Amino acid sequence: EKKQYWLKKSEETTNHEKKQVNSILLDCLEQSESELLFSKTLRMEDFYVRDHIVNGKRILPGVIYLEMARRVFCIQNVVWSQAIEVDKITGNQVKVKLWNDKDQMLYEIRSDNKGIHGQGRLVFAGELPREVEYIDFSRIRERCFGKIKKEEMYKQFEKLKFYYGETFKPVETIFFNEREAVGYIRADKSLYCEFNKFQMH
Repeated sequence: EKKQYWLKKSEETTNHEKKQVNSILLDCLEQSESELLFSKTLRMEDFYVRDHIVNGKRILPGVIYLEMARRVFCIQNVVWSQAIEVDKITGNQVKVKLWNDKDQMLYEIRSDNKGIHGQGRLVFAGELPREVEYIDFSRIRERCFGKIKKEEMYKQFEKLKFYYGETFKPVETIFFNEREAVGYIRADKSLYCEFNKFQMH
């Protein structure tokens, strides 16, 4: 005769459990039976905050939303609802919520004072077909006769009220035609020690 014995759940496991997370973009994790909630306190000195200014405001770059959501997952159906402004006065804590909805996992990025900033669907990387496409950049370069240099390009951004610090100015030169473009990119030296901690550049 088979008998099953289950450990009784303690109060700590039925309620939210909170623990620190060793990640450059996530500080801690709150876990319940139905969802995971990661949080991150944004700081003015973080390079992705310091060097990304739009209309005079420090705006969290959209790619950081994706970096927060992506770990062992791939991201689909991405929606950026509203920008996250970082300043010295208001609270700058951002939370990443993960939960299951039928046969899929969804995520939200939200703040306490502004609500939802971004959302999408997550799938495990192993669930996606892996097709490797080879791109011959040298052939594209040969077809591109237009050229724009770094100084000119970022001046154009400034006219549109996008002010980037050095860590957000990696593009050296862009070559283009009517249908294609290819560029040379060089990361700022200050990022070398942390470069492998980010997956989307």
